Amino acid sequence: MSQTLYPGVPEVGQLVEVRHRSYAVTDVSRSALPVSLLEGHQPILQAHHLVTLSALEDDALGEELQVIWELEVHP
Repeated sequence: MSQTLYPGVPEVGQLVEVRHRSYAVTDVSRSALPVSLLEGHQPILQAHHLVTLSALEDDALGEELQVIWELEVHP
């Protein structure tokens, strides 16, 4: 699985690869802050999303990871 297959924000239930591990997306939350406040005084084009992931690999099955999607995955 390649990160370039899903450059946008993933949906709940989607399978993704983050930090060289496979995960299922269990929750996606958009930032409640106005977009312009997220990056200081420079306006940005998109809000940040907190994505909750559940590990799928045997050695970490069910472990959760939360990431800021736009900072973690670079299309």
